[in-house]
Amino acid sequence: MNNVKQYLGKRSTISALVWGATYITVAYVLKHAGLSKPIGITIAILPVITFVFFIYTYIKSISAMDEVRQRIQLEAAVIGFSLSLLLLIILFLLSMCDVSDFDWFGYPQLVCYCMLFYYIGYFISKRKYAA
Repeated sequence: MNNVKQYLGKRSTISALVWGATYITVAYVLKHAGLSKPIGITIAILPVITFVFFIYTYIKSISAMDEVRQRIQLEAAVIGFSLSLLLLIILFLLSMCDVSDFDWFGYPQLVCYCMLFYYIGYFISKRKYAA
């Protein structure tokens, strides 16, 4: 059983790295290359496919964890989602006032902030359960 957990953890990590590399590469290409709309849409779908694969492997790796680690992951996701939603609400309201700066809070940066919020939730819940 321990080998299965290690395999699923490595597979999840590798799929996360593949998604991250795909996302960064596609974001760079779409921003700097003058592509036609059909080609741009086709390229924009690539990180979505790799993200779906990452989420699938991540959920499978969580299902192989013990109950405490599952609870830590769930609380981290809840905290990360709540903070991400709070950020979106703030950005929406600031954009309604024409105050927001999209160089700091554009769509590409939101992904980084959401990941940061997940890790904040992970460290909070890990300390809570002393695991």
